[in-house]
Amino acid sequence: MDSVEFVTKAIYDLLNSGVPIAVGDVELGAVEIKDHDSTTRADVGANGLHVDVQALAELPAGENHLGQVGGEGDTIAQTPTIDTDAYTANDNVGGLLEFANAARVSGGGGLLNKVVIIDDAKQDAELELWLFDRTFTQGADDAAWSPSEADLENLVDVVSTADGTYYDTASQGVCVIELARRYDLNGTSLFGRLVTRGTPTYAATDDLTVKVGLIQD
Repeated sequence: MDSVEFVTKAIYDLLNSGVPIAVGDVELGAVEIKDHDSTTRADVGANGLHVDVQALAELPAGENHLGQVGGEGDTIAQTPTIDTDAYTANDNVGGLLEFANAARVSGGGGLLNKVVIIDDAKQDAELELWLFDRTFTQGADDAAWSPSEADLENLVDVVSTADGTYYDTASQGVCVIELARRYDLNGTSLFGRLVTRGTPTYAATDDLTVKVGLIQD
C-alpha cells in the first residue's frame, strides 16, 4: 500500500469508527504524491485541493519548444559582389547567396513572406531570385544561368521582381515582393542566385542588396 492509499484508508477508518471528532483543525501531517518511476514528489497544498507539481522532466537546452504558438520572424540580408559591365539577359548576377539560419534547426523550414531588392544604381531591372534548400553549382557572375538537373531537384522557389513593385527615389530603386510560400531546408541555410532578364549596368560592385523576410517554424 502506498502513502496516499494509507492516508486515505486512515481517514476512511476514522470517519467510520464512531469515535467523535472534535470541532476544529484536524492535522494529518504532510502529504506527498510520489512519482512511480523516480523519487520526484508533488506536495499537496494546505487547502487540500491544490497540488504544487514538481517537474518530472526538465526541457533540455536547445531548440525544443514547449507550448509555442506561431513562428519566429526574421529578415536576412545579403549583398553580392556584382559586375559593373553591362549584363546580358539571362545572366547570373553576382555570386552565391547564403541566407544563414533561415531554419531554426537542421531540416526545418518556414514561410517566405517577403523579398526586398535594393538597387543603388536605379536600374530597376527584371531580376529573379532562385532559391535552393542546399548549396549548388552557381556558375560565374555575368555568365548564362545554367543550373544542372541535379541542382534543380533541390529548388525551393523562384521569386521575380515582375511579381512585385519597384519604388524609386532620386537615385535608388527598391522592389518589394509580397509572398506566402513554404520552404523546407536540408540544413539551416537557404541558398540563392540572382538572375537578370534585362540588361542592367551597375555603377558599383555592391549596388544590389537582397533581403528575405521569413517566419520560421
